[in-house]
Amino acid sequence: MRSMLSEKEDGNRTAVVLILPLASFLVLFFFLDMSDFVRVASSLGPATLLAVVLVSAMRPVVGGIRSRIAFKPVASLTLLDATKGYVLSAYGSIFLPSAIGGDVLRIEHMKNSTGTTRKESFLVAATERVLGLLSLVFLTICVLFFDVPFTMSWYWFITAVVGGFVLFLGSKFLLDSSDDGSMLNRTLTYVRSYASMNLLLPVFILSVLFQVISLSVPVLVAYSLAGLNAAIIIALVTPAIALFSALPISIGGIGLREASYVGTGALFNIDESVCLLSGLALSMSIILSGVPGVFIQSELLSHENYKETNSKNKI
Repeated sequence: MRSMLSEKEDGNRTAVVLILPLASFLVLFFFLDMSDFVRVASSLGPATLLAVVLVSAMRPVVGGIRSRIAFKPVASLTLLDATKGYVLSAYGSIFLPSAIGGDVLRIEHMKNSTGTTRKESFLVAATERVLGLLSLVFLTICVLFFDVPFTMSWYWFITAVVGGFVLFLGSKFLLDSSDDGSMLNRTLTYVRSYASMNLLLPVFILSVLFQVISLSVPVLVAYSLAGLNAAIIIALVTPAIALFSALPISIGGIGLREASYVGTGALFNIDESVCLLSGLALSMSIILSGVPGVFIQSELLSHENYKETNSKNKI
């Protein structure tokens, strides 16, 4: 009887592996506006298109290296599994609000790959996200020190520093006034045992590298379409746009990102179509990074079904 049930479960897993990718591709074509792909592809030369595809392929690998290092204090995560996790994150962010939504799949994948708890995988993913956000802030601040062809107000920067300082003091007061056994203090103790400067510094450096590689796409497109001056301006404003579009107020930043680039064109007298295509190319690059997730999600679901079957058999 158990053998028959096992064969049935194996058949179900096989069906998931075969049918789910096909269904996901159909959903992708229904969900995405394929005219955006056509518009970008028809506007760019073969060399630029190849560069965009290469960057799309590099993103998960560089992210995987960062994830592997970030996971070291907890467990051993192979580069292949870490890269798959980033592909799943990009895939999930196509459908879920912001990249944070995509990390739900990545956390589950890391948990399954390492045999750790969901809490530990979440801690690693959250650390990467925080350092990724700080790397965008770092790149945005670096822009202020360039001899840019436009003026940039320091008011927002001073406001951010003051706001951050007030937030730090408020958090410190909250921690000092809470009990030693409170969930907040226990969480902080757990994070301190995981995070050290020897871990955070290389992860931050890799986060900066990850952002530079990812954000090179709109620069390449602007250079291809409008020359060096347009590419320089796009390069200077892209970190700020990426920081703004990282907020969980749109589907993967798509829409908000393109609108920000079009606004850039109006402000700095660049052809709006060039700015729009630069933003679209960045969005398409992120989507391309996530397309292999169509197949990896089957592996994720098969693993969950396998665990469920084993638990039933033990009962």
